[in-house]
Amino acid sequence: MGGCSAPNCSNSTTIGKQLFRFPKDPDHFELSQFEEIARSPAGGKKLKPNAIPTVFDVPDPPSPILMKEVKIKLDYAGKRTRGDHGYARKQLCSETGEPENNEENNKEDYSCRECDRFKAHLEQQYLNNAILQRQVEEMKKKLNKLNKIEKSLQNFLFDDQIRALSLTKRSRRAVWSQNTVQSARRIRAAVGGKEPLSPVPSQNSTYHYFKDPGDISSFRKQLLWWYDECKRELPWRTLAATESDVNKRLYAVWVSEIMLQQTQVVTVIDYYNKWMKRWPTVQDLAAATLEDVNEMWSGLGFYSRGKRLHNGAQKVMSELKGEVPTTAEDLQKFLPGVGRYTAGAVASIGMGQVTGVVDGNVIRVMCRTRAIGADCTSPSVTETLWSLANTLVDPKRAGDFNQSMMELGATVCTPKAPLCLECPIQTHCRAYKQVKIQLDLASERLLGKSTVQSSSVPDIEECGFCSLCLPPGELWDSSLGVMNFPRKPVKKQPRVERTLTCVLDRRGVGGEAEYLIVQRPSTGLLAMMWEFPSLPLEERDFSESKQKEAVLAQVQSVLGGPGSLGALQHIGEVLHIFTHIHQTYVVYRCSLSDPTGVELREGEAPTTRWVTKAVFQQAAVSTAMKKVLKLYESKESHEEECRKSWKRKRDSGSKDRKRKPQKIKVEQETSTGKKQLSLHNFFQRPMKQAIDNGS
Repeated sequence: MGGCSAPNCSNSTTIGKQLFRFPKDPDHFELSQFEEIARSPAGGKKLKPNAIPTVFDVPDPPSPILMKEVKIKLDYAGKRTRGDHGYARKQLCSETGEPENNEENNKEDYSCRECDRFKAHLEQQYLNNAILQRQVEEMKKKLNKLNKIEKSLQNFLFDDQIRALSLTKRSRRAVWSQNTVQSARRIRAAVGGKEPLSPVPSQNSTYHYFKDPGDISSFRKQLLWWYDECKRELPWRTLAATESDVNKRLYAVWVSEIMLQQTQVVTVIDYYNKWMKRWPTVQDLAAATLEDVNEMWSGLGFYSRGKRLHNGAQKVMSELKGEVPTTAEDLQKFLPGVGRYTAGAVASIGMGQVTGVVDGNVIRVMCRTRAIGADCTSPSVTETLWSLANTLVDPKRAGDFNQSMMELGATVCTPKAPLCLECPIQTHCRAYKQVKIQLDLASERLLGKSTVQSSSVPDIEECGFCSLCLPPGELWDSSLGVMNFPRKPVKKQPRVERTLTCVLDRRGVGGEAEYLIVQRPSTGLLAMMWEFPSLPLEERDFSESKQKEAVLAQVQSVLGGPGSLGALQHIGEVLHIFTHIHQTYVVYRCSLSDPTGVELREGEAPTTRWVTKAVFQQAAVSTAMKKVLKLYESKESHEEECRKSWKRKRDSGSKDRKRKPQKIKVEQETSTGKKQLSLHNFFQRPMKQAIDNGS
């Protein structure tokens, strides 16, 4: 938009006057519309084109401007015959060339029927156009406003309630501004809501915290009472409670916490008992070899944990004089593989240090208790959870309290099908309170009660859409109940990998089958673990012929020569799912017909060895390799059964060919009665009698 063309206007510019642009200032609209300019070189006057009011300078309502009398300039022919009627300038005197001062010329309303009709027609047309444009713009604004509201509040209010909200036009966050939220709350309290949602909007962020000391004390008391009554008897808890030696107690808790990382308690118990029986102290573990540790850890998964635990024990002996650190800060600082959670758990359980812990179970309990619906993996939410844990921990029984939180999450407040009716802290759980609100509302609807006076109308002190609440696009799902919390981001899809594996066997000295295994590198996935000769399967090697060539080359490189290898045979595939990898093993088998030619001597190839099945099961091999061996044995068993079946059929056929036909024996009657005939003789006897009678 150019400068205002009204005379003496602050926005006036020469260019604006020359281009006949609309004024920026609406107050100058009429004046600039009928402004005259210098004559053109052709001798005629230029009139401003398209001098029609537009929406941007028409106020609401438009009548104060549009209903005023609009002075119409005539075209050139009309002016030549009738003059301009004094609208823009006075009529010139024909004799002097100056404006006349008579009364007729001073009249600005010159009598002309044609001009009057034309002027009235234009005025009506201007008015109609302006009204239509104004209505269109108003409808666009209303639609835009409703779209913004409905995107965030469509599950919160009815349509008429949504229309009643007024938003700030200039604020992008107007939908969630404090005024909007409070307006929505007033409407909902007056006419009832569409559905009770998760914590209803407010600006009170204390909703997600414990601020009342009485609530904190009650929370601790109820949870610890439940833990004393219902806790599981676990070996590491027994050692922590009965072991008087501080170093042994800390070591026992340390081992248990490392094993329990991302592993179920039921799986850990057996491994823990074997571990503590073999290495009861940190000195014993430090003296062990990594190979022994891997063998003991085999099948537990996440094998780097065992390696870090072994490294930590060696560091305690070499750098810390055999004393395990006693505080959470020192544990996290000096021991490899010990993070914030593990350090807090070991220090609180082993030494009673007043510090909270946050693991998966604790996150679930606190997110449901305090209705924290934001991404629990984000740094801000993580710090909030740690702050809550440190606030709630009991100063007198820190270890028991932390274990009770983890126990509650593992047995009662489970990810699926939680046992809310058995929860000792349900009175403090905001998620459970929301479920109760929904149940009460459903009952009132069944009974025909009004929702206006319902107790389901949320309290004004509840939290709104803060950084800890459920995201606006992920509102409360009534079908999930308390399982609306916690919310986690969508997991990244695991990558898919394929690996060629060959089970190479031979007959040992005693005739027992032996298998060739190799050791993986010291870094990376399954570091230092043993496996069958394997190599990654490239996309270009999908054909079976290419796969066999690659497997044969890999086996020969392991053996150090071609050897007397039998034919390769594909026996199937094994799928094993790691945390971030879907690994498929394409399994081949091959037999070494002449084992003496490639005998591996100890020390010559320390990363390669022949093992029997019993040794293989006890070695540091992954669960995936045990699956591969199971597939191999299943294939061998099936083929052996087929060979036996074929042999039985062959032997049976040869006996049938050698067997001679036997005469039919007729059963004789005895004094006691008739003997029962066999089915064959039963049909043959009447035939023989008929032949004899005929002869």
